[in-house]
Amino acid sequence: MQATVERALRQGKLATVLFWNPKGTVDQTVHRELQSVGRTSAGKVAVFVAGASQVGSFGSFTKAVQVNETPTIVIVNPHGQARTLTGLADVFSIEQAISEARK
Repeated sequence: MQATVERALRQGKLATVLFWNPKGTVDQTVHRELQSVGRTSAGKVAVFVAGASQVGSFGSFTKAVQVNETPTIVIVNPHGQARTLTGLADVFSIEQAISEARK
């Protein structure tokens, strides 16, 4: 999965990775909201989704941040800097975190 994220970053996109539990109600809501952000980003945001057990498959991106609960969105800018957004997040808060990650 790390290679897939790196490919998106090389294309100048900002990458988001949602670690979630598809059975969780809050996780399902965040999944829908993040997918909405991805659809409206005009191709500038790459959205990836993974189960909580897949954290290790993202290599260095998840070593730099803590993923202790679901849902957690890891936002990685093209410079490789990562930040997280945990818990319930709506389109507005996701877009705000993405905007801050671009700086």
